[in-house]
Amino acid sequence: MLNYGRVKDALTMSTEPFPGSEDPLVSLVRPINSWEDYNKFSIQLSARPTIGCWHPMWTIITQLQDFQSPTADGSTITLNRPWFILGWQNDIELPHGFRLNASLQWYSKGDYNNFRMTSTRLFTNVGLQRDFNLKRMGTLTFDLRCSDIFHTNKTDAIVFGYRELTTHNPARRTFVLDLTWKFNEARSKYRGSGAGEKQKARMYRCRAVRPFFVTIC
Repeated sequence: MLNYGRVKDALTMSTEPFPGSEDPLVSLVRPINSWEDYNKFSIQLSARPTIGCWHPMWTIITQLQDFQSPTADGSTITLNRPWFILGWQNDIELPHGFRLNASLQWYSKGDYNNFRMTSTRLFTNVGLQRDFNLKRMGTLTFDLRCSDIFHTNKTDAIVFGYRELTTHNPARRTFVLDLTWKFNEARSKYRGSGAGEKQKARMYRCRAVRPFFVTIC
């Protein structure tokens, strides 16, 4: 997949001196629209084969831009360093109705809007799901997930603007358990044995009418 865009009024973060403060370490960070239009080009390659009960997906994404931003010394910088994403997602069908999901994404250094990513990061996720048929009581879905297993999803970046800020987003490993109970589901006349036979017979009768008549069924 190839994608090109001429971006106008992109939402980005502005770093400015805080009004009324003489301290250069105190800054105001707020969302604004970009100063200038810029070009953005991305390429994505992906493959999703099926190997028995294993459904892997491999993805490579790269993005290039020519975003211009003011700097602290009054000049203008063009942020045009490309960045890459490598992804590997796996869906595995296990015995007894269990499903295992495991994914990995690696992010390179590079520029995105007025952010310059100064370190690489790795994000891993694993999940286990199973549906339990409760018969007349409905269906219960069990979904257990762990995000950032190896505690490596941390971001370091420079935010360019009239004040240049260095940011750090620490890694956070999280565990989530979702239980979804679907009960009292509405029955449809289009499901089950012989579903739709009356509707198909009715449509057949309409088609049997001579073509110079307009029939509304």
